[in-house]
Amino acid sequence: MKLLDVLYPTSLRIILLSSIHLLLVVQILAQDLGQLDAAHPVQLSGGMTINLGAYSAAGISGRRDPFSYLVLGRLNFNLFGVVDVPIGVSFTQQENGFSQPFNHYGMSPRYKWIQTHVGYRNLTWSPYTLNGHTFLGAGIDLDLPLNAGPKIRLSAMSGRLRRAVDTETALLEDEQPSYRRKGHGLNLQLTDRNNSKNFFTANVFAAKDDPFSIQDLSGYDLESARENVTIGLGGQVSLLDKLVLNGNYGFSALTRDAENEDVSEEKLPFLMELGKVFITPNQSTQFDEAFDVSAGWQIKTWSLKIKYQWIDPGYSSLGSYYFQNDFENITIDGATTLQGGKIRLRASLGQQRNNLEGDKMTRTKRLIGSLNYNHSLTDRMAINGSFSNYSSSLKVVQEELSDTLNYYQINTSINAGINYVVGSNADRSL
Repeated sequence: MKLLDVLYPTSLRIILLSSIHLLLVVQILAQDLGQLDAAHPVQLSGGMTINLGAYSAAGISGRRDPFSYLVLGRLNFNLFGVVDVPIGVSFTQQENGFSQPFNHYGMSPRYKWIQTHVGYRNLTWSPYTLNGHTFLGAGIDLDLPLNAGPKIRLSAMSGRLRRAVDTETALLEDEQPSYRRKGHGLNLQLTDRNNSKNFFTANVFAAKDDPFSIQDLSGYDLESARENVTIGLGGQVSLLDKLVLNGNYGFSALTRDAENEDVSEEKLPFLMELGKVFITPNQSTQFDEAFDVSAGWQIKTWSLKIKYQWIDPGYSSLGSYYFQNDFENITIDGATTLQGGKIRLRASLGQQRNNLEGDKMTRTKRLIGSLNYNHSLTDRMAINGSFSNYSSSLKVVQEELSDTLNYYQINTSINAGINYVVGSNADRSL
């Protein structure tokens, strides 16, 4: 006989965040080479953000540090009213307890239709390929100056995604050794010249570990060097100015052991065969797909969006820090504004399940609901709050675990905040 154990470990988490924003605003003139501003050759704008976070949990043990900080700085140098050179700096205490802060420096200067990225930068081309991973290197965006047809943007990047950490450094910094990882990619975006809501994107991103970047691995169980190629497609279409259809597709060829010499000759579907152009698969190579489609309606102050997402078991991209896979997700989001936009409400409801191929012992289903509230009391003061309820159920799907407990879990989260603007050039938040 199966024993049903229903658990309700409800936890209430209150997260208090305080931040200070200092903003200096300077007018940026039109970027026109024929109108050089000789009177103001260099103009400076920028801002600084200091975030202090406090965390506590009731009913469960704490799952992160009780105190955290984040310092963000940004500067923009405008030269003769034509060239913008933005520079970003960040300081934060790493979660793994390093004694030294984690510092990144980079800039993305723009001149007319050309923008470059130098230093530590991150780019997002697709949720399934290059998705916000920081790299040390260079990139470029070209908004081609065409007067007819769709707007065309060509982008490229190349750089180091992860530094090599040898055994000596690993001992000193209390971390695991890792291979040097480099990545390269190309992206194409076509946008309707008359309606920016209509666009199409296609990109390819490749990353590879250098197995020779670490010499001595004695005493460590290091994962094998990996190689990955991802292809992404995306697009959006606006119909009747009220309905928006959106979709993204990703294909990933991930080799988990790049030094495996057993070449795979398996015949694959067309798009997966296309991946062989960029990577030579071996017995450790896995081919997976992911996609999402959504439909959104906007009627006056009301909006509704329905989204469906599927990610194959094993899908992964080295262009993303973390990738959840093996799930099917259905969500419904609704939002509205009241009192002339002073009150904004948003609610969502979703269901998720895993074990898509039915090869695991158990299957988990999750139900998520949330509500967000934002109210602008005056031009300077606003309050906000959010509530979320998360439930998860585990069900045995194979007879081998017929005597294992099934369970049901609920987590509740509440957040609240106040924002107040002081003066005309400073924005301070609590």
